[in-house]
Amino acid sequence: MRLYQKATLLSCLTVLMFGQQVMFAAKETGPVVTLGGNLSSIQQEEMRRRLGVPVGCKEIVVTTAAGQQCLGPGISGRFFSCALVEPSTQGLEVTVSPNITEVTPLMYKEVFITAGVEDGYSIKVDAPKGVTGHAALAGLLIALEKEMGKPIALDRKQHASKELTTTSNIADKLAKSENKPKASEQEKHQAVKLVNDLKKAVSDEQPKTQAEREALVKRVVQDLNLNIKLDEATLKQLAKCCENFAKLGLDWSTVRKQLQGMGDELKGVLNDKGKRESWIDAAGKFFADLWGKIVKAVKEIK
Repeated sequence: MRLYQKATLLSCLTVLMFGQQVMFAAKETGPVVTLGGNLSSIQQEEMRRRLGVPVGCKEIVVTTAAGQQCLGPGISGRFFSCALVEPSTQGLEVTVSPNITEVTPLMYKEVFITAGVEDGYSIKVDAPKGVTGHAALAGLLIALEKEMGKPIALDRKQHASKELTTTSNIADKLAKSENKPKASEQEKHQAVKLVNDLKKAVSDEQPKTQAEREALVKRVVQDLNLNIKLDEATLKQLAKCCENFAKLGLDWSTVRKQLQGMGDELKGVLNDKGKRESWIDAAGKFFADLWGKIVKAVKEIK
């Protein structure tokens, strides 16, 4: 009897101490799809078809309330975005449809580092109509919690959401400095690179004061030679991003490796884009010169 009582007591203590882990113990071994809570039944079926959702896939409907519980009360509006998350042996792959108008795959991948998501997943994000993609982060993180079989800390999820907003704001400022109505893919990549470099600097230097964080931001922006007006509001927003990131209690050795890998990917993308633009500029100059010579020759004939 005493042995039975001890076993019972041990079981109760285990549930009390590790209840949250037990709740997430049912790790998904297959794909998980999240559907926006404001989709009609016809739109849901369209999204299943477009995402290629397999039969028997675990489905989660993400309502506004669920999105706010995940990312904080700042997330509002109607939820139309959807995501399919599948286990993968090809690292971390993210694709978005043209209906995700603002957030890029690299923007998602960068904030996944903050949220504590590692390699091993293939992710598709879509919506039945044009949406920014910010609210989709809630569905992505909810699905990834199921795939990982453990919860993501609330502060990490909420900071990931704020970081995504900050990255978008920086991309918009870069576009505005070039007198463009909206940010291009290149400017979005540059914004992600800035946030990535800031996070690497924070992990290396661990700034403690606001003055140190603001000095760090100014230095990184200067090192990247970005065409951006670093006004007081932008400086404080980036410094706050650094402060929040430093408070997350991260495993810095793991995070540094992730940030470095992401930095290498960004460098490759930005270099390829620069080479393509240089080739286009050179080709444009060649044909402009050729046309000039043709016009001149015609005039001489006359």
